[in-house]
Amino acid sequence: MRYTGNEQFCPVFFAKLRMTNGQFDEESKEVELIRSGRQNLEMMDTISGENCSAAYMEALFDPGEDGIIPRVVVLQGPAGIGKTWTVQKIMLFWAHRNLYWKKFQYVFHLSCKEVNQIKSKISMATVLTRLCMMQSKKHFAEILGESEKILFLIDGFDELKFLPRIEEGGNQDPFEETPKEILLDRLFSGRILPHCSLLITTRPHALNRLRRCFMRPHYVEILGFTGERRIKYFYNGYSDNESKTSTINFIKENKLMFTLCAVPFTCHVLETEILKYPQLIQTITTTDIYIRYVTRLLMAHGRGSSLSSTCTKMCQLAKDGVWNQKFLFEEEDLDIYGLIVSEVESLFLNEIIIQRHNETRTCYSFIHRSVQAFFAALYYVLNKESDISRELEVPTRQEETMALLERSQVNPHLSLTLRFLFGLYSEVNLNEVAECVGHDISTEHKFVLEDWLVRKSFINQNEVLQCLYETKDEDFVRRVMSHMSQILIQGLGPEENQEPLLDIAVSYCLQKSHINHMVTFSNYTLSLETQSTLSPGFRKCSKIRTQYLMFLQSLRRLELCDLTSSCCEDLCSVITTNPSLIKLDLSHNNLQDSGVKHLCEGLHLSSRPPTSRHLYKGES
Repeated sequence: MRYTGNEQFCPVFFAKLRMTNGQFDEESKEVELIRSGRQNLEMMDTISGENCSAAYMEALFDPGEDGIIPRVVVLQGPAGIGKTWTVQKIMLFWAHRNLYWKKFQYVFHLSCKEVNQIKSKISMATVLTRLCMMQSKKHFAEILGESEKILFLIDGFDELKFLPRIEEGGNQDPFEETPKEILLDRLFSGRILPHCSLLITTRPHALNRLRRCFMRPHYVEILGFTGERRIKYFYNGYSDNESKTSTINFIKENKLMFTLCAVPFTCHVLETEILKYPQLIQTITTTDIYIRYVTRLLMAHGRGSSLSSTCTKMCQLAKDGVWNQKFLFEEEDLDIYGLIVSEVESLFLNEIIIQRHNETRTCYSFIHRSVQAFFAALYYVLNKESDISRELEVPTRQEETMALLERSQVNPHLSLTLRFLFGLYSEVNLNEVAECVGHDISTEHKFVLEDWLVRKSFINQNEVLQCLYETKDEDFVRRVMSHMSQILIQGLGPEENQEPLLDIAVSYCLQKSHINHMVTFSNYTLSLETQSTLSPGFRKCSKIRTQYLMFLQSLRRLELCDLTSSCCEDLCSVITTNPSLIKLDLSHNNLQDSGVKHLCEGLHLSSRPPTSRHLYKGES
């Protein structure tokens, strides 16, 4: 494609991706894998490590610290992170004279998928003809004579089904027809178009193959969307403001989902699903989202493959890693489980170059801790056991499930895997998961989960309710809730530390229960949104108690709530223990004189002077 000056700029939306030069140090990479939510955003905004720094698309071909302008730039990252997207963005922006237009006169996009389809011998001249429909020999002469003004965007090196065939010497004639393997070697080695520039995208698992083709390419890793860009993606994806607001709030409330939305493909999956089924916002669980992520990733990047041949091995690696809080794996770790990171595995296992003590080494990780936790949970529901499991005479799957349940009570890092395990047993998810992984899913151990919940005495039921919510199995929830007449919900103090998903889980479980409950909220912040979420569930509460309940400054209105004098004793407790509550509107409630007397007593018992606080009774 050559810029002719005739194109009209069409405003196509491209959100910026975060990129980094060089390699992470080991500690920085482990921290990145573990963090989620706000901490993940802070990590992306402050790229760390002695040998890595922020990279910018506009500067990919700028001189490095040594003053050398790179001829070959390798853009690496896991599936769905935005490599092809970046190539398309470069092509579009160059065509509209917004990027590289002074540096490159010609830009050609070469898809490795399409290169695989070439069956016969072919010349570079023919390749260029097919790419830009150029027939004029005069134009060919211009291009071939100005190779320093050419940029090739070679997308998907990891998808090549062959290696470029190294040729000693070799002809530099661009009109000579050769096998595609030799043609690529000539282009990569500079024997054809010796001064052209190359930008190559690849998944990390193909980096070793790529290194055989180039001496010193410049490596850039795509990290994904920053928090601001994740929001902007969804903001630009909807035409009406109501859909924008509800979707963005939905994404932000789930910190795991928000973290995974650093991967543009995840944003695409969520946007597509929500546009097709708007009611999903009200019903979708974290497990649902990760199932959709895995299945859609296989469909889009796995050439229709399933995980059947490798799933059990990968799940066992994930499970053992979660138990031992291990998120970076050496090559020998993969050897133990018989794993080879080929095309399908590389959708989920990312190859990483780690800098350590002035040396580099290759490690592997799941794209995020939460994805590893999902595959760890999947291990417990697979029917088929791996050969390594039989050789080592490991405990039965039921025994391992019981061990996970018990250990999760004293090891909080197992809680996410536990939550996914409950979600995988959802009737709705069983068929989709089985088709995705190419294995039957065992439901025979679901009774173990229910039995454990019923007989176990939990100090705090937060995790229990969130696990129940993941199942979306109303009968299952109802049976377990019938054994939980008293429920303690422990908050995390200030609003910014609260987990909105907990509010949703509490309300859902209370609504599905057939008995009344006494619920105690401790160290909990009640925002207007929290009240709105919990309100339907409160109808199933015989009594609500509060300990160190925190109100927001904006939460000041309880008018028209059908409060009576009997409610004032509890309100008095709230006033006494929450000095942050300065104003409270109780108008249009039937409090009567006895109720008001209780409230006045509460004001005098409070640590804050009564004159600095205001109750509005208004009309009854």
